[in-house]
Amino acid sequence: MIKKFTTLVLAGMLAVACTKETVYIYDFLVVNETNKPIYVRYDWQGQTTMDTIASYSGTELKNARLTLNSDIPLIAADVQNGYSCTAWSADSSYQADLSDLSGYVFTTSTEMMGTMQSFVQSKYVFVIQ
Repeated sequence: MIKKFTTLVLAGMLAVACTKETVYIYDFLVVNETNKPIYVRYDWQGQTTMDTIASYSGTELKNARLTLNSDIPLIAADVQNGYSCTAWSADSSYQADLSDLSGYVFTTSTEMMGTMQSFVQSKYVFVIQ
């Protein structure tokens, strides 16, 4: 009886140790195709991040990026409710509230890292022209 119990406990521990871990990555990119620098302010659930995007050089696009990681998948409504973004140029010729994610190009992909871990990436891209 003890041997059978020990075998079950070890089997359970092994099953837990072998479970696949999934990390959910949410990337928000604002790309600058203008000839002037753009300032970007991201807010995610009360946390603010500021960035500056260099002007388009004619050969290389620049972007600002906010990356979030989660152990659980977020539903689209939670992502939208937790996210806000504003962008503006120094001369104020460009000012925009980019908080509505329906204006972004959305893609999702899954990548395996070995046999034990996977990454599910949701990417939101907005291009300022």
